[in-house]
Amino acid sequence: MKEKSKDKLIAGVLTLAIATCAISYSKDISCKRQANKFLYSTFLGIDYSVPNGIKYSDFDSDDIYYVHQNEKRTIISTNKYVEGYNCLGIYDSRSSSDAIFYITYSTDGGETINCKSISYDDIEKDNHRIFNYVSDLTIIDENSPESACAFIPDNSIKKLPDNIAKTKVY
Repeated sequence: MKEKSKDKLIAGVLTLAIATCAISYSKDISCKRQANKFLYSTFLGIDYSVPNGIKYSDFDSDDIYYVHQNEKRTIISTNKYVEGYNCLGIYDSRSSSDAIFYITYSTDGGETINCKSISYDDIEKDNHRIFNYVSDLTIIDENSPESACAFIPDNSIKKLPDNIAKTKVY
């Protein structure tokens, strides 16, 4: 096949795929997500992904999550004690600026993985725009990469009862 014919065929298939998605774009979130993912990776060189861990969709604010901190970062966890961290208290969301979720992305073909913290403000702004290119978010916990750091203001941390040891650094 001639090179020009091959390029025209590829362009035609891509145009057809984009047109098909554009027709159902406003109706089908998975189509919207795939189209946005294609556009981000093709034209901006950004590949977003959702890491393993507790997901935003599974996050239940009625469960007990503990806020832990060391000299490098802050995390939340379902565990009362996390090796290498001080327990600051119980997570009790009081601020829309709480950033306890993250996604990963790469900009150089996947060789370097970066983390982006996501706050409740980020989720709410622009009508959940974050979900237009990822299907879920992951909670920043002890299993997250070291570059993922939560932001939890003091008013979102409920102090531990006095009978529970506040600090236990391993």
